[in-house]
Amino acid sequence: MQLVGIASAQRDSGVTSYPSTLSPNAVINPLQGNIFTVITSNVPDGFNVLVPVWSEQNGQDDLTWYLSANVGNGNHIATIDVSLHHVAGIYAVHVYLQDVAGNLYPVLASGIDVPASAISTKVTVNTPIMGLSSVTAADLSNMYVAHSPIAFPDYYVARGVSLGQFAQMYVEEAAAEGVRADIAFSQAMEETGFLKFGGDVQISQFNFAGLGATGGGVRGEDFTQYGDNANGIRMGIRAQIQHLKAYASTDPLNQACVDARFNYVSRGKAPTINGLSGTWAADTSYAPKIVTICNYI
Repeated sequence: MQLVGIASAQRDSGVTSYPSTLSPNAVINPLQGNIFTVITSNVPDGFNVLVPVWSEQNGQDDLTWYLSANVGNGNHIATIDVSLHHVAGIYAVHVYLQDVAGNLYPVLASGIDVPASAISTKVTVNTPIMGLSSVTAADLSNMYVAHSPIAFPDYYVARGVSLGQFAQMYVEEAAAEGVRADIAFSQAMEETGFLKFGGDVQISQFNFAGLGATGGGVRGEDFTQYGDNANGIRMGIRAQIQHLKAYASTDPLNQACVDARFNYVSRGKAPTINGLSGTWAADTSYAPKIVTICNYI
């Protein structure tokens, strides 16, 4: 299955009625676990079949265009994993034919009811780093309180940042770059020992993922250059999330770059958590450790 991420406004501009010589038919099959398929038949040669899907909760914030697989004899199948959309409820499911010129011809406008039982929130090493994140600052804060071996550091509180504010920064900065906040926060907890630090990187640097720390006493990046205050803390979080985006995506940054090592990364080399093992960190169990913390959330 190939995901085609194209804004609906761009696509809708090319929609027109398909010629009467075409007689495609699309059927939405029932959910099997967290998967449903859309089968389009009588598709003429030379046409693609695109299936945009989104949950009606929060509008089209999770809109994804799926390119159906051509299985022969005029049949195309799109496989939709609703757990990637992260919410239950009514999903809109549309089907379009696409000709070689990019014109779209509507075939179906329907929907499917997705129960909460079909939405898996379990994170695995194969979970993409980029994507929607349904976690809130409260979710992150509660996980920290429940699983951290230490209380949230007074060092940050003295600089005007409580645990809730710290977690909210992760939610906001991750959303700005399209990175999953639960993954970014969990990585920071793994890197810092739940903000205990104690290695080459010091708590005073606001460096939450060991950026630039290569061992042997090399301390790495220091984000107090942006202020020994809440702004410096936020910039440290921003740099980590921008570095994650460099690993996971080839898309440009949406905010000014504060990650001094961003351009050193081979872009898109680690689209999933698993790709961080042996790359971001030499530890081959690095990804499973992050996953464990994610699933605490």
